[in-house]
Amino acid sequence: MVNIQPEIETILNRYIKLIDEYKQDWLEGLYLYGSIALGDYSLSLSDIDFIAITRERLNADEIRQMAIIHAKVRRFAPKPNMNGIYLTWEDIGKLPHEIASFPYYCDGKMNRAGYFELNPVTWYEMKYHGLAIVGPPVAELDIPLDMNLFLSDMHENLNTYWAN
Repeated sequence: MVNIQPEIETILNRYIKLIDEYKQDWLEGLYLYGSIALGDYSLSLSDIDFIAITRERLNADEIRQMAIIHAKVRRFAPKPNMNGIYLTWEDIGKLPHEIASFPYYCDGKMNRAGYFELNPVTWYEMKYHGLAIVGPPVAELDIPLDMNLFLSDMHENLNTYWAN
């Protein structure tokens, strides 16, 4: 595994083990972005931001099973929270207007569909700072990125979400 804090590695190992027990080789990619990848992680304040890649979009049974797996991980380690999205290889780099909604996990809840964290900032972080836990190295992924859109989103984010 890449060089990350031991507490995070332990949580991710548990998560991967539970998925492998459910379906061997089902998880084709697991990538970290956000504060862990950017080297600004705080065990008391940060989440584990992830992108999980499966060959096909999760079906209803798989979504239910992922809710169970996340609940087990959360009982094992209540903090930090895992927050992430479940995509396919074809979804990498896409924005909401380009793909159907997808399952995601946020703040202790598995959601059947939405567009959580699907934005140019997420793809920028993945492309330039992402960490591969399972699957090919990030440098081998084709992550398209419109830098003008990224800069526009970043400007808006800095002047709204982070303004306080």
